[in-house]
Amino acid sequence: PLSQYLVSQSLHHLVLMCASPKENVDSVTAEKDCLSHYNASVVVWINHCFIELLGEGKDLGAFGRTVLSKNVMNLIFKSIAVLTGKLRLTFVQLLTTLVRRGVPYKRESCNLLKDLLNRLYTEQSKEGENAVYS
Repeated sequence: PLSQYLVSQSLHHLVLMCASPKENVDSVTAEKDCLSHYNASVVVWINHCFIELLGEGKDLGAFGRTVLSKNVMNLIFKSIAVLTGKLRLTFVQLLTTLVRRGVPYKRESCNLLKDLLNRLYTEQSKEGENAVYS
């Protein structure tokens, strides 16, 4: 069905994103190369569609637990670690929405993300770029 296709597309783009964060579809000049590059906007759109379909409330139901699985969440955590700029912020917002909806995830992912963001803050502070955080 359509939901399986959308989940597979979301996972495909998430895996490409984590494997090659610099190969974004925005950098493609030839249409034929679009399939080998990730599109972060597609991932966000697909997940927001599922969130809207599930409606309000904490209970995801069987459908929600299928399309918004731990695997999807863990790839979103990993994506935040490899993305930069506005894309990173978009994925943090997506992650926040999913966590508030009760989508399961590995607790270790939080610690890894926290360590990454602390390291990033420290590196940017040394370079005098900490105005972003103030």
